Amino acid sequence: MNKMQFGGRVRCGLDRTLAALRDLRTLRGRMSDLALTLVAGAVLFVGASMAPASPASPWYYECYNWDYWSDCDGDGVANGQDNCPYEYGSATANGCPDMDGDGVRDSWDSCPNQAGSPSCNGCPSYCGSCTYNDCNGNGVADSCDLQTQAYGDQILRDGDFEQAVFNGCPSPCQTSCGFTLPEWTHGGITEDLIRNQDGCGYPNPSGGEYYVSLQGSVCCGCDNNGSISQSLLLVPGATYRLSMDVFMDPYDAIRVQVDGQEYTFDTAIVPAYTWYRVEWSFSPMAKNVTLTISSTGTKDAPGCLEASYCNLDNLMLQKLDWVAVDMNNNGRPDSCDVVDGIDEDCDQNGVVDSYQQSLNTMYAVESGQLGPIGYTSPRSADLAAPPYSLGDVVMRVEGFGDFSSASEYVTVYLNGRYVGKAFYNNWWMGKNDCSNVMTDYLYLSRDFYNEAIGNGSSSTSAIFEFRPTIAVNANQCPSGSWIKVHLDYTAAVTEDCNANGLLDVCETRDFPETDANHNGIVDACEDYSLVFECAGDLDG
Repeated sequence: MNKMQFGGRVRCGLDRTLAALRDLRTLRGRMSDLALTLVAGAVLFVGASMAPASPASPWYYECYNWDYWSDCDGDGVANGQDNCPYEYGSATANGCPDMDGDGVRDSWDSCPNQAGSPSCNGCPSYCGSCTYNDCNGNGVADSCDLQTQAYGDQILRDGDFEQAVFNGCPSPCQTSCGFTLPEWTHGGITEDLIRNQDGCGYPNPSGGEYYVSLQGSVCCGCDNNGSISQSLLLVPGATYRLSMDVFMDPYDAIRVQVDGQEYTFDTAIVPAYTWYRVEWSFSPMAKNVTLTISSTGTKDAPGCLEASYCNLDNLMLQKLDWVAVDMNNNGRPDSCDVVDGIDEDCDQNGVVDSYQQSLNTMYAVESGQLGPIGYTSPRSADLAAPPYSLGDVVMRVEGFGDFSSASEYVTVYLNGRYVGKAFYNNWWMGKNDCSNVMTDYLYLSRDFYNEAIGNGSSSTSAIFEFRPTIAVNANQCPSGSWIKVHLDYTAAVTEDCNANGLLDVCETRDFPETDANHNGIVDACEDYSLVFECAGDLDG
């Protein structure tokens, strides 16, 4: 066989192979990446080493006369836009194979059979996390719990009026005679407590034993608008939702007021003569607030309607909050950390202890200029109620005056305890009297500082005394003399009064000996005379 015969057979076989590949475009199924790559690779190899295909072959024009708009692999993505021009792929992956259709090419997809996110290498994303964890077993990924808000538990006390005392006056169906409504304050005779049963008013299908009417039937033509109110402790700036069942006639209106905000429900938005659930959201600015719900109906309504209805039942106040929180930033709900022993919540306030302990702030305080300063004019600075420190304290002392020689310096005391000498070495530094502001730094250990300011008491004080040597003349400088102190340190949270890194409630619980008188206060933070005061004859 000569070369021409061999070349002819190869071209013939090549044309048939290429024609078969061309027909793949009409197929709706998908050839595996491996098989298609091998066939396409074989075609390219043979075509490169042997004679080119016949111009009559369709592949000739699309692959040998390659241009931007051709489509060599027949996947509908033009060559110039195809990241895999010789592999049948998907437009979602720019022409590359993408079995799960998530836009991540199979060769890069860590989960090729499961649609996912490019940010997770083709695997599912759970609210931004590439890992699925469900520590609380609620069927929702922890990362999604941490990004979901929902309304919490009931805040109102006796929101359904079931604790009310019914005395049957003036009738077996309603009480108007100054009835007791625990947890609520009400106006008096203008409110009625009505039994929620057939034959008594308009029973609430979703109610309990009682409901309240804000318009008591005292008389017609009178002002029978009543109210109920309750004092609450809320979180300023948080979002709250009040919801309740109401029943009104066309002349009724119910006004809700809290922390200077109010909203009125009337029959323009509430259907008349039927129980209807309404709700209102608000954000208080104050912590201690009063919620008041009152009727504002028309007192001259026809048919004595001014003394009827305006009924309330099933009041509920809820705070919008996160389903789960991660205050310690470890990617898990704090509730799981507490259950698993990773963190604690000793005071059971819903905040993990590690976060409370991290609520430390830099404390900085300055006395201001105290003068004149000299041997005959010592000075003191009273820094009232400084917090305990979590670390060593940096004390910066500045002064202007007669401090230029080795014998001219200031001895510093804190609450009578020696701290150190300020400006003791200034004479070595070429400082001159009355021309330079002197600056010196003294360092106090945490234990020394905390013991000095606490002095065995739950309250703290810091009185600094500055006692110049006999060589310091207060009147040396024509423009006067002065001294001042500046403190910088990391302050402890109030729940850790002795700044030892343990919340006080945990310390007294886990180490009972730190609270000898069992009053919940760490002994080191209160007057020792109170700690060891004998309650009886302890020694027999």
